[in-house]
Amino acid sequence: MDIFKITERSFAMDDEVWAHHANPWSVWTRYTTLPLIIIAIIGMVFVIWGVAVLAIWPTLFGTALVYLGKLWFCDRMVWLYEDTKDADPQYQSWLY
Repeated sequence: MDIFKITERSFAMDDEVWAHHANPWSVWTRYTTLPLIIIAIIGMVFVIWGVAVLAIWPTLFGTALVYLGKLWFCDRMVWLYEDTKDADPQYQSWLY
């Protein structure tokens, strides 16, 4: 059996789940949660070890690097879709 089919079945993404997953609000909430997670981790540093010296520039650089990686991946997926959308009727059905 194909590993991709097994993985696809394990996610159980029916039409309702996919509609929720592809919702534009879902995308924006994913982008806004990373800074909140970073703030929570930084907060735990202060709670656990007391007063700590926080190197803000490496933290900001790492956050920017993660966002750039996500945006680059999204850009590559759009390019891939644009290159293959005419190859298969299923891909063409994704257009609105």
